[in-house]
Amino acid sequence: MGQPKDPENAHLYDRAAELAIIQDAVAASVAGDGGFIAFEGPAGMGKSRLLSEAAVLSGVAGSLVRTARASELERAHSYGLVRQLFDPLLMAADNDQRSRWLNGTASQATAVIGPESLATQPVGDFAVLHGLYWLTVNLCQDGPLTLICDDLHWADEPSLRFLAYLLPRLGELPAAVFAGLRPATVDDSSPLLDMIVSDPACVTVRPGPLSVASTSALIEAMLDSTPDGDFIATCHTASRGNPLLLLECAEAAKQQGFSPTSANKELITKGANGLLNRRVRSWLRALPAECTRVAEAVAVLGDSASIPFAAKLSDLGETAVLDAVRRLQAANILAPDSAKAPNSCQFVHPLVQATIYGNIPATQRIEEHRRAWRLLESSHQPAEAVAAHLLRLPPQDDPAVVHSLESAATQALARGANQNAYQYLNRALAEPLTSGQRLSLLHRARAAVYRVDLTSFVARAREAYELETDRTEKARTATELGVGLLRAGRYVDGRSYLAEAITLLPSSEQDTRRRCFAAQAVVMLMVPHENGIPEFIDQCRALTPVPTYGGKVLDGILALWECHALEPHAVDRARRALEGGAVQIDRSSEAIFPIWMTLLAADAPEVMAILNDAVADVHRRGSSTGAALATMFRALGWLWRGALRDAELDARQALALVESTHMASAQAQVVTTLAEALLAQGRVDEAAQVLAQVATPEGIVNLEYQPVGYQTLLCHARLLRARGDHLGACEAALRAGNSDEALGGFNPAIVPWRSEAALNLIALGKKEEAAEYASRELDLAVKWRANRPIGHAKHVLALARLGESDGLALLDEAVSDLAASPARLDYAHALYDLGAAIRRSGQRKEAREHLTLALEVAEQCGATTLFERVRTELLAAGGHPGKHAASAETVLTPSEWRVAELAVTGQTNRQIPQALFITPKTVEVHLGNIYRKLNVSSRHHLAEMLSEQPGTA
Repeated sequence: MGQPKDPENAHLYDRAAELAIIQDAVAASVAGDGGFIAFEGPAGMGKSRLLSEAAVLSGVAGSLVRTARASELERAHSYGLVRQLFDPLLMAADNDQRSRWLNGTASQATAVIGPESLATQPVGDFAVLHGLYWLTVNLCQDGPLTLICDDLHWADEPSLRFLAYLLPRLGELPAAVFAGLRPATVDDSSPLLDMIVSDPACVTVRPGPLSVASTSALIEAMLDSTPDGDFIATCHTASRGNPLLLLECAEAAKQQGFSPTSANKELITKGANGLLNRRVRSWLRALPAECTRVAEAVAVLGDSASIPFAAKLSDLGETAVLDAVRRLQAANILAPDSAKAPNSCQFVHPLVQATIYGNIPATQRIEEHRRAWRLLESSHQPAEAVAAHLLRLPPQDDPAVVHSLESAATQALARGANQNAYQYLNRALAEPLTSGQRLSLLHRARAAVYRVDLTSFVARAREAYELETDRTEKARTATELGVGLLRAGRYVDGRSYLAEAITLLPSSEQDTRRRCFAAQAVVMLMVPHENGIPEFIDQCRALTPVPTYGGKVLDGILALWECHALEPHAVDRARRALEGGAVQIDRSSEAIFPIWMTLLAADAPEVMAILNDAVADVHRRGSSTGAALATMFRALGWLWRGALRDAELDARQALALVESTHMASAQAQVVTTLAEALLAQGRVDEAAQVLAQVATPEGIVNLEYQPVGYQTLLCHARLLRARGDHLGACEAALRAGNSDEALGGFNPAIVPWRSEAALNLIALGKKEEAAEYASRELDLAVKWRANRPIGHAKHVLALARLGESDGLALLDEAVSDLAASPARLDYAHALYDLGAAIRRSGQRKEAREHLTLALEVAEQCGATTLFERVRTELLAAGGHPGKHAASAETVLTPSEWRVAELAVTGQTNRQIPQALFITPKTVEVHLGNIYRKLNVSSRHHLAEMLSEQPGTA
């Protein structure tokens, strides 16, 4: 692309590299490989011009182009940017198009976009994000899609959440996102936006300043005369190569009629930053006074600006406003009319709007926003558009202000935008209120923010607690505050409020009392024990089980206590807690995770179905925090079952959700699960990088005293073993044991630290000591009665005793136990060690049988390192890797199984991903793997093979 030759294209000077990136991204998206390109730079660097080029090039390539621009005034609008992208499209669509685009899971998006008549029941924020993703997928079925998002630094948080959710999935779609944003500042930064631009999938482009040569060419084009070197250098220095400021330098010279020579360079050095301000004021002074009034009205109204509203706010007739708008357009202050919104008014650049808005005296601005609020309220505009002006006002001592803000909060909550709802309620709390009104608003505010910002929740709940005078309500508030503090990882603070709640509660509030007991029991699971805690747990267990909400929450948490104590009836208690559906992830997360952990530790046959249902439920109507917990525990379930690729996929999604929702209390577990999945696949360096997020060299020494530090320490031990540091690994395993037992944990199904220590002791030649640890773990596992920990402990004990009389027999028993468990990777490891031991004893034929099966299971698990070790051993035994007969039962991963089962029932490649809550590309990959592994070429042949498998029709 050549250099532009006219001032109209000033923002494309020196932008050949950026334009090439746009062209490549458009071509890739049209080919089905979408991407996210972010242009980041100060105002005036030409980001918007590059986005315009992206829109043009996308349109030429055949893409459907949707554009949106965030604004500072409306950043509190829930899904404001998203609505700009999709609302006009849905409103203009015919019934057939709308039905097709909103088909299936995409219908969940109607909670926030489209005509009000399309809106469904309120859903959680995660369900909305998933619905918006499927709307994007459905739009892509009609052809490539390009989304243009300008001024992303002002975007509302729910829209940023959507873009963050879409970002890692773009590579599977014929869709491109181009965004423009300014660099973050200390006073105005967004963690979500930081996540987006720092994601490896986002290509961040920072356009540089114009060169001296381009400065010369631009000034020459603007002034129609050749500038001398000193004048060029002065303009370049004064503007810092910023195209917009450089244009202002040239415009100043043109308006004042001086030539571009060194003699006039001092006129430029008066300050390029003030040139735009001076030019705008100069133009307005040259125009009729009505133009200033209209410009100020449009600046105050922001995205709500229209001819009728500008007329009312400026106290002018519509005819006079239309005349003023035309003059402001001719002066390059307002943008030309848009065909999409012919009645709206917009500035040519946000800097122009900021300049005019900033020149309005502060008292006048307040009055104008107050009038704008009244105007939009009386015109029945959307509640959030009305409330945007109240966020700019100081307290008004007007009951109508609180009413408007509460209406906006209600609208935001209906869209799943809890953070925005809290912002409106928080502003309402700044108004003069009676204690009763304040308490009511505090309860609404803390309920709105509970799932999205625990810091704000704790602050508002604590204020409500202090303000509450009713003893029973005060106790209930203390209970909620205590539970919130637990979720925030502040266990000791939470315990003090829960104890206070128990003291305050009257004897009639038995259900709330049970929930307080349950929450205190959670604290004791997370904080090292003090005197008297076992007696407290015994008191809780002595309570008669009741089918109330509090009773079920208490059951759920006591189940994990009993699991830690190796009492098998913990499983019955966990199942009882789930009966009736009262305990749900978004309502009682403190109880749901102990239930899931207990069932996972017990190898309960129904647990993965329960977790699949939980993941499905949060996709349909749940929150981001609920989605984080559900996918995190399902990842753990896949890990313990040896489904390593499924575990990695879920753990990565859970980690992204944990980071975006600031769930500090869940980070260690999800990071550890991901690192374990990578380790088991042989990706040691990747695992180390992931684990470093929660186990820095400085922090590792204190992990014993951290909540669930035992999980991180055990993973650290396995990482050290993989790197050959058996002494360090053994020490880390023993520290994991100390941490676990300090919290009352003795169950090797959850923390098998003794067998980990034993494996390293074996490598160090200390087999007798290793056998002692493994034997003790086996005794504990037998008490718990689950095949997975029993088989694992026997396996390690057998390795310590190989060469002794019972070593081989123990290894054979371990294989049998693990074959009866869901732990496929442990089964493969035991088969490998048994086959290798038998080969060394000279029984090559029998060894080949075990090794062949081990190879199949290792492949099914995705355990690359183990697969290669088994393959080498099988060759040594005279086997032929790759020539074994594959069966669906042994080679398909759980996710591949689910895809295969739906495929043979006739579901299409578009229906399967919506049913399983995965992407269409993932379904294609799974089907490709299924066909390759089973050596079939069609769904018909696949159905025939599956019909021959046990348990299938």
